[in-house]
Amino acid sequence: MQYIMLQMPYAPRIRIENSEKELEGILHIEHLLGNLQRFVENFGSAITLYEGSKLASNTDSHSENNFVSGWIFVAARDGAMSLYHFSKTLDALRASFKNTPLLKNHVNHEMLRETSKEFHKFFNEIDKTRHAVAHAAELTKSLEDVEKNAIRNYDSGGIKIENSKVIIGDILMDDNFRTMIEGHLRGYSVNAQSLFHINEILTKIYHCFSKCIYNPFNRNDPHALEFREFNFLTQSDH
Repeated sequence: MQYIMLQMPYAPRIRIENSEKELEGILHIEHLLGNLQRFVENFGSAITLYEGSKLASNTDSHSENNFVSGWIFVAARDGAMSLYHFSKTLDALRASFKNTPLLKNHVNHEMLRETSKEFHKFFNEIDKTRHAVAHAAELTKSLEDVEKNAIRNYDSGGIKIENSKVIIGDILMDDNFRTMIEGHLRGYSVNAQSLFHINEILTKIYHCFSKCIYNPFNRNDPHALEFREFNFLTQSDH
């Protein structure tokens, strides 16, 4: 078990000349950029809770009241929600420039588009995972829902289902969180690699605004991003 230091960027301030008419739209974009940072921080907290809970669960494995193992799933589910919120905020950011045509000309939209594709490729099941987490009770509330969502064929991670109809709750296989929805198990990797990747994506998004970043704390380069140290707990190599 070790603490890993992550260099996380602060959400940038935006400043361009003659943008008074776009002030409300620019402030909204700054709000979205800040939310992206917040959801990455939340995801980092979920990873730390997940790793710490695994360690505590292993240490206290013979306890009759071992609620610690439940925290592992709390962390995994919360991580899924944070990734989903990040995804929707990124989509909102890309759609927001209609209110700021002047600012739009200062943003690297090609890089922003490619970074968005990178996120959706790496976390390609996060929408379905979030829906399963947020609406868990609804997935089996009737026989019709069971028919729609139950697993019929599956063979992965030591689980093999053939021509059957099985209801599966949340599961973890080698730090891969999986949950049932629409006849499939959907999820993501709950580990340091996912945190490093989402932080890299956040940094790339902020760099898309490099022409209009205003950093009053850096006199040498007022367009530079500002970073801070984010420490999180992990048992795995990154």
